[in-house]
Amino acid sequence: FPSHDTGPEKRKLTPYLKMNQTQAKYIEQAQELFSSKFQEEGGTLLAISELQKITLSPFLSRYSNKSLAKATPKEIVESSPKIMYAVESIKRVHKANPNVGQTIFSEKGIELFRPIKDYFINELGYKKGEVEIIDSSCSDAVKDDIQDRFQNGEVKILLASGTVKEGVDLQKNSTDLYNLFLQWNPTDMIQAIVTGK
Repeated sequence: FPSHDTGPEKRKLTPYLKMNQTQAKYIEQAQELFSSKFQEEGGTLLAISELQKITLSPFLSRYSNKSLAKATPKEIVESSPKIMYAVESIKRVHKANPNVGQTIFSEKGIELFRPIKDYFINELGYKKGEVEIIDSSCSDAVKDDIQDRFQNGEVKILLASGTVKEGVDLQKNSTDLYNLFLQWNPTDMIQAIVTGK
């Protein structure tokens, strides 16, 4: 799984993460979506979308026997190598420099943001105001407030959707961007990186 972060030296890392057994099982099951039986539902595009969901979190998969709503934040975070990579990286950076802001960015899997936020608060001891979410449900006033608190160091971790690509400036206090989902259009990734670096 490619995943990216941009650190204080503005370097780009592309770690390759090993999928877990559940993801491997679901990916094998998802091969059926490429068959003609699923052409009316989208066939190949349906299959690609399903594979992307599986690599982000097994709980997003149609093959999961436990719904996202019934899973705990701990189960959701710890079942995803991508999310765990971001969490472990954030912990390392925070330990070295607790005053900087870091962003987890994703265009898909926005429904994972709340459990990820809860994981940082309940499992890792962050305060509620130190972890925030910006997505399409946020008003401009809320986005501005979170942006200001991120820039002045109050918000340590920002979970952000594509909403931050335009009109949100996180550059003053941002050191790292963890991109959980690679976009089809390379300019989308560039815009996300520019917002956060």
